[in-house]
Amino acid sequence: MKDREEDIDAAVAYFIKKFSWKYNRSVECTKEFMHAVMNYEWPGNMRELENYIERAVLTSKDGVLHMDGQAAMDFEAIDYDQLLNSNKNDKFHELQSYLEVVEGKVIKELYEKYRSSYKVAAELGVSQSKAYRLIKKYCCK
Repeated sequence: MKDREEDIDAAVAYFIKKFSWKYNRSVECTKEFMHAVMNYEWPGNMRELENYIERAVLTSKDGVLHMDGQAAMDFEAIDYDQLLNSNKNDKFHELQSYLEVVEGKVIKELYEKYRSSYKVAAELGVSQSKAYRLIKKYCCK
């Protein structure tokens, strides 16, 4: 992916816009953030970049994506419990956004494991039609 920097630049802009809209936030990125993303040797594909940008949008506190002087980008999973505790004063809709992210991760993992809405429904204890809607929402974008 590193060989196609113009694609990364366009993808970052697209993902910031997508997740800003999805989570009802106004988010921009600094030149330092963009430089770090462009120079990172992505071991994965666009999905990894998309997931990183989504996490960055969700965790941005001031509406600006920046590196805070970090020497390297951290692509570890976010501790959502810690994230929720650190943002107790945020509006209720932001809590819903965090819960939606967690729900999406669970649905994606179960669907990747079972590849069946019936089995996902059984695992979650919901109807098959509910499981199908959740799979369609989180796995078929």
